[in-house]
Amino acid sequence: MISSAKRTAYEKGSVHSWHPYYAGYSEFFVDSVLKIESGRLTQNSIILDPWVGSGTTGVVCQKNGLNCVGIDVNSSMAIFSASKSSKILPKLKSESTSILNRIFARAKKSRKVYDTSHLDEIMSSSFTLKMTRLLVAIEDELHTETLRVEPFISFFKSVLLVSNRQLMGYKSGSNPTWFKKTPPTQCLPFATIEKVYRQNFDSMLYDLEEIFSLNTGSFSVYESSSVSTPVADNSVDLVITSPPYLTRIDYAVSTQVELLLLGGAKKYRSIRENTIGTTTIFSQRKCGDRSWGKLCNEVISAINSHSSYSSQDYYIKNKIQYFDGSYQSLLELYRVMKVEANAYLVIQNSYYKEIPIPLPEIYMQMAKAIGFSEAVCERRDILKSTMAHINVKSKRYEKNKIYYEDVIRLKK
Repeated sequence: MISSAKRTAYEKGSVHSWHPYYAGYSEFFVDSVLKIESGRLTQNSIILDPWVGSGTTGVVCQKNGLNCVGIDVNSSMAIFSASKSSKILPKLKSESTSILNRIFARAKKSRKVYDTSHLDEIMSSSFTLKMTRLLVAIEDELHTETLRVEPFISFFKSVLLVSNRQLMGYKSGSNPTWFKKTPPTQCLPFATIEKVYRQNFDSMLYDLEEIFSLNTGSFSVYESSSVSTPVADNSVDLVITSPPYLTRIDYAVSTQVELLLLGGAKKYRSIRENTIGTTTIFSQRKCGDRSWGKLCNEVISAINSHSSYSSQDYYIKNKIQYFDGSYQSLLELYRVMKVEANAYLVIQNSYYKEIPIPLPEIYMQMAKAIGFSEAVCERRDILKSTMAHINVKSKRYEKNKIYYEDVIRLKK
């Protein structure tokens, strides 16, 4: 039986507590799917998560001695996921002290000035410059050319990102996309930054040691879009994932601090535009596609005829972008999966005003149109609380909205 995807208290601690990620599912869910599929899997099988996010699929696959490939367009989440690799533990334990000494020597010696104006609204300039010098020192010390997100350097960067939020005094609120700027007068000495970084490094290394034994599988992460993955045709034995939900909570904005620090404003904008579910409008398209299925086009028609402000402008474009990205992602899944392989997707329904958007059913209709031989719901859980409840004004349209989360299975 498939376990609930709802995260437990465990998913709020250990390696799962490193990153600012409000989506995700439980390890129990992934483990239950692997047990159901165990008769089809071998040590050489490939499990794919094209929206790898926090890396839960990869963590559980490694624990089960299986090989996982994770894809994520969000570079900060790709780094956090890649750093949860069991293969880097021996090197971290034996070489980290000398590496850290060299990294901090580089950072302290640096007098180079960087343009950090893209972070002015979030962090003080003095603090940002020190963190940028530390990031550059990590890259200069450990950078290697590789197509995948290299896990060893990713661990050092993950520690930096965790330390950055801690030092800037970030406090999570009801909406994960809200940030409070650090005080403009904040001028932390490098000694304080180094102390916090080393403490987090030791704590996160302990987290890795705690969850992995020596008998683990591999976890390879790539920074790429779910609509165009670096995965070979007909090579994937199993897919376990959760597509972005259709809410107005922007996945990229929730990691704005990390993305701006890692890649600057231009990279941040690019990631937002290429993230399915983004609130940024990059297409002027206002009509659906017959191949998306009857349900999807009924939703599009209902939004297009809604009387509320901007329904026929911003909101219809926003929904069309999402549906198009979802369909293109399912096409990509069909390309990379082996014949008779299964894909398990965790999907939540949503609403536009009072209009129900049955996303799980829409995904299943899209999958059947593409050519998947089966598209069925394996589990449904009614949700008492979702990110959609943040917007209290939505209740004026429909007070008794029912939110549910389905696990659907698609078979090629």
